[in-house]
Amino acid sequence: MRPGAGQVWAGDGDVLEVESFDGAYAVVFSRQFRQQQLVNGSHFGRLFQLVYGPEASTQWHQIWVEPAAEVADEQTWIAEIDAALLRGGKGFVVPQNPRHEVRFARGVQGFELKVFGEQVVYDEVLRALASFAPPAVAVANAHHEG
Repeated sequence: MRPGAGQVWAGDGDVLEVESFDGAYAVVFSRQFRQQQLVNGSHFGRLFQLVYGPEASTQWHQIWVEPAAEVADEQTWIAEIDAALLRGGKGFVVPQNPRHEVRFARGVQGFELKVFGEQVVYDEVLRALASFAPPAVAVANAHHEG
C-alpha cells in the first residue's frame, strides 16, 4: 500500500503523519523525532502499518486524560506518556500547533491521546496510564473505525 496525504502510519517505534507523497517519496511528520522527514515510499508497506486514513481497517481511539493529582510540570508529565506511546507504537499525545514544538495542547476535556488498534490495545493503554506518577485518569473517550 502506498502512503497518502492525511494518513497516519505506525511501526518501527514511530508514528508518521503523511503530509504529501510524490509517487516515490513521502514528506512525513515523525512523532518520534518531532520533525519533518523524507521517507522512501517503498518503506511504508514493510516497516509501517496504516492506522488512520481512508484505507485503514484498524480501529482508533481518542482518550482525554488528566493527572490524578497536582503535578509541578504538566508538559513534562504528558511528554512521558507521549514517549511511552511512541515507544510502543500505540499512538501519541496530540501536540499543540505548530506541531513541531515540544508542547502539548490541553483542551477543555484534558490532554488528548490518539491510540491505534483493537479494543485490547486501548485497554492496555488505559492500564499503563495508571503507572505514571501521578497516574493519568481518563476523563472522556471516543472510539472510531478506520
